[in-house]
Amino acid sequence: MILRIFLCALLAIAAVMLPTPLFALAAFAYALRYTAYELIFITAGIDALYGGGSFIPYYTIFATLGLLAIEWIKPRLSVYN
Repeated sequence: MILRIFLCALLAIAAVMLPTPLFALAAFAYALRYTAYELIFITAGIDALYGGGSFIPYYTIFATLGLLAIEWIKPRLSVYN
């Protein structure tokens, strides 16, 4: 549990510091390992911080769709069966 909290905090820092493709790769790996609904809150914070000029919260929408896709695909992967 403490490792998951540490990784989530590290991912939140990475969301601000890393370029978007590297953050997306790290978020994908985190979402495959855990049920990563906290990524929606992290991306909503990034949208609030950097997406002030945009009406549509792109990070949050893509993260939510990505998490739903990962949760749908995860039982079908051979690693989890």
